[in-house]
Amino acid sequence: MFFSSTGRREVVADFLGGRLTSDAGVLLLREIDQKIGLLAAINEAIPAPRDPRVTVHRQRIMLTERIFSLALGYEDLNHHQTMRTDAALQIASGVSPVEDEPMDSPSTRCRLNLMLVTQFEHCDFINEVALLISTFCDRQKS
Repeated sequence: MFFSSTGRREVVADFLGGRLTSDAGVLLLREIDQKIGLLAAINEAIPAPRDPRVTVHRQRIMLTERIFSLALGYEDLNHHQTMRTDAALQIASGVSPVEDEPMDSPSTRCRLNLMLVTQFEHCDFINEVALLISTFCDRQKS
């Protein structure tokens, strides 16, 4: 099965082995988001207070990864330690999947969550977005 490209690379699902994931459904979420632009709109609505000169992980990628993780059922930041090296989640989040370069750490993710809590009245903002995505996907099935 072929998915839209990530620039120079093709994204293909096969059963030949290699780096495996049990969460390839996140690639379908990525396809939906590319069509509707929800995560880009969310990122634009959230101020990015971090200094870009010393920032390793971009806010857009961290938000995408967090929302997709929630949609996959990984609510706890403890899951993030394992998921940060998941190839499917990396591709869906816009990161080139490289085993020795994982996505942001749980502590960085915690700081993102705290920043969101301080900037928005509703602490469950990200959970609400994940619920919107899940609801949209459920309605597309029926």
